[in-house]
Amino acid sequence: MKITVRSASEDDLSALLALYSELNPDDAPLPQASADAIWTAISKQQGRTILIAEVDGSAAGTADCMRSGCLLAGEGT
Repeated sequence: MKITVRSASEDDLSALLALYSELNPDDAPLPQASADAIWTAISKQQGRTILIAEVDGSAAGTADCMRSGCLLAGEGT
């Protein structure tokens, strides 16, 4: 089994949406135009990264990470 964690790209959007749909399977699917607009907004946020985990090439998990300051570097939030 090979596990890879990397920054997600726009090409991963359908895989991310499939993972998110597992959290709330009764919710209606997000329209593609809305998903594209949200991805564009997220990708413009400085310090924010969406990670995707793959197991043997298939999406298995995701994390939404945002840098908001670092105590060790003496930065505020």
